[in-house]
Amino acid sequence: TVVAVAFYMAHALVAVPTPTPHLAAPAACVLQWRLLGVGAVAGLAGSLVDSLLGATLQYSGLCSARHRVVSAPSPTVTHISGLNVLDNHQVNLLAALITAAATASAAAFAF
Repeated sequence: TVVAVAFYMAHALVAVPTPTPHLAAPAACVLQWRLLGVGAVAGLAGSLVDSLLGATLQYSGLCSARHRVVSAPSPTVTHISGLNVLDNHQVNLLAALITAAATASAAAFAF
């Protein structure tokens, strides 16, 4: 979203010659504000998807020997949550793919 704001400000201040360039808002810049909303919602949704996948499909346990939360079962580990289906990298990749596909679909529909 920082890039979108910087683009909007640069375009509004430089690309449109008017007596008050800071008030200029070409149609292309107005669309950027809509993209800010899509990006913000996508970031929140991606975080929620990552958390949901991690809590359900990524193993988490408490190791009594090391007194730490670990991501793999062993004899000294007490299960906390999640199935042992995906590791953290796989959860991140899957969440990113789901979020990217959903965001692209939403943006294509909205614009």
